[in-house]
Amino acid sequence: MGRSLAIVDETVEPPDGEIAHALSGRRFDVHRENGKLHHRETLASDSAHQVLADYPAKFVVGSGSHSRSYLMEVDGFLVESPLTWYTSAQAWGMSPGYDVADHAGFRREVPEKCLFCHAGRARAMGGSLHRIEFFEHAIGCERCHGPGSTHVQRYEVASSEAGEDSSTDTRDDTIVNPARLPRDLAGDVCHQCHLTTKAYVPARDRALADFRPGLPLKEFRHYFREQNPDSSMRVVGHVEQLMLSDCYCQSDLLSCLTCHNPHAFPEPRVREQYYRNACLQCHERDACRVSPGELAERSPTNNCVTCHMPSTATDIPHFAFTHHRIGIHERIPAAQPDENSSFIDLTPFHDLSFLSPLDRTRSLGLAYFALSKRSTTKRKADEYARRGRRLLVEVKAAGLKDGEVDAALAQAAWAHDRAGSIKHARDALGASNLSPISRVNSLYALAAFYSESQQYAMALPILTQLTTLRRNAGDWMLLGDCLLASEDQTKAIAAYERAVQIDPNLVEIHTLLAEYYERTGKPEQAQKHKVLIDVLMTIMSNQVR
Repeated sequence: MGRSLAIVDETVEPPDGEIAHALSGRRFDVHRENGKLHHRETLASDSAHQVLADYPAKFVVGSGSHSRSYLMEVDGFLVESPLTWYTSAQAWGMSPGYDVADHAGFRREVPEKCLFCHAGRARAMGGSLHRIEFFEHAIGCERCHGPGSTHVQRYEVASSEAGEDSSTDTRDDTIVNPARLPRDLAGDVCHQCHLTTKAYVPARDRALADFRPGLPLKEFRHYFREQNPDSSMRVVGHVEQLMLSDCYCQSDLLSCLTCHNPHAFPEPRVREQYYRNACLQCHERDACRVSPGELAERSPTNNCVTCHMPSTATDIPHFAFTHHRIGIHERIPAAQPDENSSFIDLTPFHDLSFLSPLDRTRSLGLAYFALSKRSTTKRKADEYARRGRRLLVEVKAAGLKDGEVDAALAQAAWAHDRAGSIKHARDALGASNLSPISRVNSLYALAAFYSESQQYAMALPILTQLTTLRRNAGDWMLLGDCLLASEDQTKAIAAYERAVQIDPNLVEIHTLLAEYYERTGKPEQAQKHKVLIDVLMTIMSNQVR
């Protein structure tokens, strides 16, 4: 964890490289320039070679054991690079989620909620979505041991007082030692980052950043899993898998710390025996029932993990992860998308009976709504949104005041009830503790409504505010539309230029800009946009074929 995030040092980063990404018709390259590691995206065709983006990498995420991903600061906002270095392949490849035709380029936002598990301490500035201030880059001691100022003060005082040395005390209550916590609370220290279920939502009036080691995680975030989970592998499902294992269920001691020392990795030469010894804390050495011949074939060194926690492919390129549902696995299939599977029912991962019935309904409704946003088909997205909306309407009608509920209802009502959507958006924006993503979504709903209603004077200040809260082409495009309708052509053109700088795929905006520059006697600028239009249209035509 001490290597989770760092400032990029180009002298120790992987070598320069190039990727031709056929699905998107883009070419990416990594190169050094003025002492910095740059990632560049270009459009290549027979007639043109257009640079779409070229940014220096500011942060590297990951130790490099599996991969190294990169973050750029563009216009003051933190975004992810489409390129990742994969250690097992010793090559550059598309970042997870980018190996598709219509990927996000350098537009994928890196908000505070993502950095909670990848950085020590980071905060979104001014209520923004991804304008980030860092206080600690890599994950530090306090993430697992809690605030340390009292602990430091205790030993400073002890060392300054002659004859007194409290360092020999058997217990130190000024700091949290997860090894001394009950199993569920010790697990929560790990789970704050490593537990990722089908859907999860913040507890009302709380954020995950409020969690401190030694406290129950369920008081800060509510996790929901499938009601009838199976044993299939998911990259982020290790905690769920472990807690479904007989070894976990039939033991009071097995936990993450049984196998994982958070302060060190076992050396490669002793790694197999290290993990085997963890199994032998409970199991007898001769407990294996596999015949000697089969054992010699499957695991000549009698490595328990080979059979009972096998490695399996994931949907992340070049990755394989250890399956954490300890058991007898005949065959573990690679993770598959669930487009054609049936709907699932959500149930709380933790016991939430300490909450009021209204709060439990609120969290389940938000969980279904979150699941709808992650669904891969319209059929599933619509069904989960319907379930979420029904529950959230219920809690709203019962008098619960919660900005996250209103923000979700604003989105759910947008397509069929504009007036209702706007009322919910206004209610959400009146909440003092609204999350950044809910705030920008509610603001955009208001701005779009005012634009549709031709109330441009009302829309403009909201859109201007939005451009300070996130780097989003849609905000700039709508701002340009409102400025153009308000007859401020100069500012409208500047807004449209910013929109296509963020998202070069906006053919309709390139067309508008080309026509404007031709009409105003600026042929070179017009030609730049015409070339991009031609190349983009060719790529889109090839993708259709």
